[in-house]
Parts: sequence; structure tokens; C-alpha cells
Amino acid sequence: MEKFNRIFLDIGLARVAVRERDGEIWGVDFLPRVASIASMGANLGGFGGGNFGANSRGNFGANLGENPLLLLAREQILAYFNGRLKEFDLPLHAHDFSPFSARAYATLLDIPYGTTLTYKEFARDIYTKFNSKNAQILSHKSQNLNKFKEQILRSNFMPKLNSYRAAGNANARNPYPIIIPCHRVVASDGIGGYSGKENLIAIKRYLLNLEQKYSQMDIK
Repeated sequence: MEKFNRIFLDIGLARVAVRERDGEIWGVDFLPRVASIASMGANLGGFGGGNFGANSRGNFGANLGENPLLLLAREQILAYFNGRLKEFDLPLHAHDFSPFSARAYATLLDIPYGTTLTYKEFARDIYTKFNSKNAQILSHKSQNLNKFKEQILRSNFMPKLNSYRAAGNANARNPYPIIIPCHRVVASDGIGGYSGKENLIAIKRYLLNLEQKYSQMDIK
């Protein structure tokens, strides 16, 4: 069984565990919680009136192997939920993604904060970005994200046009929700799913509303 260091955060609508090993973040996981979503507040005041983080450790278990990188991840996640961070800067482990999934995650990272794509537009963008030898991949302020993209895009795979199902499946398997913003892909007739789980749709809606609220502000 693989051993990871972990840090836990309570983000109101869910509990989150961030996994780290060997100086890299290996995953972000949503954990079950007892409190109902309704009890946390239906609007953007649901995280304590915009002062998210006051109870971020929660009472659901001790952090395991807490270290500087996990503390940095915690700091950035709290900053994101407080509207002070638009792009994360964390070293992400380059998992053995399929060539298509790697291109899907690189494309997700290129969706601007506060905007969305439909699944159809997302699949089209994956095709457009990578169906030539001169693919235009956006550069980020975060050198960690640039390195992650470089590591996962080493093959010369070219995706097929209209790979809607594959794009949706890659989204559902995203190991870094929030950090790699799969919540920015929505259905053409609604919000769509989130992380492959129906009970997390309220979190997706919250993230989209949060970004809409802060998208016009000059933050990182």
C-alpha cells in the first residue's frame, strides 16, 4: 500500500485531503462529511462570510506527515476560497496518464479563471490545441504548472475530433480537482457533473459562483 503524507481541510461544503510524497502533490480528494450542505449556507457567505479557513483543520482526524509543501498547499487552497488566488503554484506529480487525458488536463489548465467551456467546446479545444505539430500551449506564471505540462505532454499523440465522451471521462478522473479546474467545464443545458460524483455538484456550483464573484478583481 502506498504511503502518503496528508493534510486535511474543511471547506464547508466538503472535507478535502491533499496527498504528498517525495516533494510532489499526488492528489486532492473529497471526503464524506456528516454536516448537510444546507447547513453550511447556500450563498458565498457559506464559508463564514468570506473568511474561509478559520476552522480549516476541522475535527475529523489529525494531519499525517504535515510538511512545508502540504502547508503551502493548504495556504493556497485557503487563498483560492478567500478570492485571493486565481492560479495555483504547486509541484504536481505527473501520473501515468493516457495521452488523451494528459492533453485534457493541459487544456483544463488553460481555461481562464471565472470562465467556462461546454463539454463540446472542451473536446474541440483539446483537438485544436494538439492536432498539429505546432500546438499552442499556454504558458503560466507558475513554473510548477509549466513543468507539469511539459512532463505529461511528452508523446506526439494527436486526439481525434469530437471526443466528447473521452473528454468527460478524463474530467471525471482528474486527480487534482480545484487545482486543475475541471469545474470550469459544464453541460450545454446545465452545470454537468463533477469529479464523477453526483453528490459533489453543489461544490462545482459553489466554485463557479466563487470565481464569478472575484473574476474582475486584480488577484494572483
